[in-house]
Amino acid sequence: MERSEFLKGVVALGALSVVPDFIIQANRSKLKLHFVGVGSGGTNAMVHINNQGINANYSCINGPYFSHVPKDVKFVFFESPTSYRINGSYYKKGLELTTEMKTIFDKDEFYVVLVGLGSSVGTGLINNLLEFLLAEQKSLMAICSLPFTKEGRSKSEYAIEKKEELSGKKDVHFIDLNQTIEEGENVAIPEMFKRADELFYSAFLNHYI
Repeated sequence: MERSEFLKGVVALGALSVVPDFIIQANRSKLKLHFVGVGSGGTNAMVHINNQGINANYSCINGPYFSHVPKDVKFVFFESPTSYRINGSYYKKGLELTTEMKTIFDKDEFYVVLVGLGSSVGTGLINNLLEFLLAEQKSLMAICSLPFTKEGRSKSEYAIEKKEELSGKKDVHFIDLNQTIEEGENVAIPEMFKRADELFYSAFLNHYI
């Protein structure tokens, strides 16, 4: 059986408790893992991975409204520029990294950047963040999700636009959250986002091990 098929089977069966030791034995990098959630979608995925017991460092960049982050996670607050939002709509422009954000990446580690595309913080920061990490010659992997159709047309279009910008970059992987929902299946919002977190984790396993 191919390794990727094995991992998909493990995730599908919910037997994730066996994975952390397997990662330690079979990882492709000798550097310590560091998971970084950017924006709400990426931070939720980071918290989910943190709960799996993987020996790693954990950080996130998010707004101050995000409250369920474990105590061992470095939390860098994102302060929205006053010009960033007008009448509830977000400008589709890149956001600059702050000095505090850059300090998350000051060690020689393997960074796994998790981003949900289509909204504000993660989508606005990811391009400049990857440019910074590549310029600093950091070892990294980025996992970016395309949103659920139920999240709205404008969000999906923004995510696709951002995916096109990122597609040429090395070690950037994309996941479509809609693949977790079968045709005609009616899934409640909390269950949708739970499946999203699991898909991020599965994608990390498939691309890292």
